[in-house]
Amino acid sequence: MRHELLVNFGCGAVSHCSWINYDLHPVNPSIRRVDVRRCLPVAADSVDMCYSSHLLEHLSPPEADYFLREQRRILRQGGVIRVAVPDLGKLCETFVSCKDRALAGDEQSKFQLEYTYLEMFDQAVRTAPGGDLYNCWLECPAEHRRFVESRAGDEYRLTMSQLAEARHGLRRKWWLISTGRVWRSLRERAVEFVARLLLGRSGVDAVREGLFRQRGEIHRAMYDECLLARRLLEAGFRDPLRMTATQSLMPGFQGYELDAVNGRVRKPDSLFMEAVA
Repeated sequence: MRHELLVNFGCGAVSHCSWINYDLHPVNPSIRRVDVRRCLPVAADSVDMCYSSHLLEHLSPPEADYFLREQRRILRQGGVIRVAVPDLGKLCETFVSCKDRALAGDEQSKFQLEYTYLEMFDQAVRTAPGGDLYNCWLECPAEHRRFVESRAGDEYRLTMSQLAEARHGLRRKWWLISTGRVWRSLRERAVEFVARLLLGRSGVDAVREGLFRQRGEIHRAMYDECLLARRLLEAGFRDPLRMTATQSLMPGFQGYELDAVNGRVRKPDSLFMEAVA
């Protein structure tokens, strides 16, 4: 009996032992390093399911098209691709709804309108880690936290948990993570020093912003249901279909808890879509 081959690209900290998990910056030894902008290190026609969550929007449109075509190459005939991205369509609907209520004088909606605006643009234009959206999380009034959690899900909950640990002096884990970045930081400081000599303060600012924007945090594209379906079709897939966090063409997918844990959606702002190779 043939064993199913399941591949998770850009897994971050959300992986499963039944899958081959890849990330550009692996967080543990069980995760393999890959740059999805290059040829994927997987044999053609060998994979039963490809999965990626909140990865595609970090690629430029040409890079995203290449990544989708590569997944089509490695998927067997009848294999399934599953893509989760921030849902631009739902985000626009939320923005318009909040705007209408705010214009009608609803005080609660004024914060929600500002927050939704940050969701739309901040991660595309920010020049430092976290950007204004992260600052909004830290300063969020108690009466609006439920709204923010309904949008950001586990990412917001984890950030607040880490912040609580830091406030109680539990900083050792952050220090251990930071030590692995020492050499990269030293190289960057050397480049900044040269930029300062040649171009002054503006050169240093340009180098810092450029290095940050190349690290993969920013959004380079956004997708709604129509655009993502078109991208999948152009990459050679068929029958693109919108799913929920707990629906899939792949039997048993929900049990891996990649998109939802005990029915709780990890990233509630997501558009989930699948297509067939």
